[in-house]
Amino acid sequence: GRMGFYSENFRIGVLRASNEHLRIRQAPARFRPGERWVYESNGRVMTYEILGIRDNLLHVQGGNELLTVEVTEHFLALREISSFSSSRQRKNSSFSISFSPGLPISPVVNGRGGRSESLFSISIDDKAALVTGKASSERGKGRVELMLMPVQPDWASGKKVSTAILDTGGGLILNTEIEP
Repeated sequence: GRMGFYSENFRIGVLRASNEHLRIRQAPARFRPGERWVYESNGRVMTYEILGIRDNLLHVQGGNELLTVEVTEHFLALREISSFSSSRQRKNSSFSISFSPGLPISPVVNGRGGRSESLFSISIDDKAALVTGKASSERGKGRVELMLMPVQPDWASGKKVSTAILDTGGGLILNTEIEP
């Protein structure tokens, strides 16, 4: 497909400070259901599978995460990530973060750089929009920098989260920093 080269630059986790090196084992060729991204990091293998596609939205599952990803002509953009977990206190707990418009997550291909701005909203279980703010994506050659800047509520404001994704050819380096 004409956008196949964006497909390998895709991996996002719930926000935590980290520096991770991922080797790309497999990436979708055409964004069809059943195709997958497979990464290896420190001996762990992570698989993200396309469950379905409607219009230009991919529905992807990786472990306990469900993602909605928009396919555009120039990049993949993250619309929503939901993470599910169970504990003794709660049978099913969910954490989700959504972006409007979608936040581009692909490093630049063919030298088409750019900056995109978005709004984000974090919900936990049935409590919607617990934290809201601005997000940005800065794309350069072989790298993309994502930034979340919470605005509401007051306690979250000023706590920036930034993630740099570097494309090393056969892999990705993800570096996430959280400013207090």
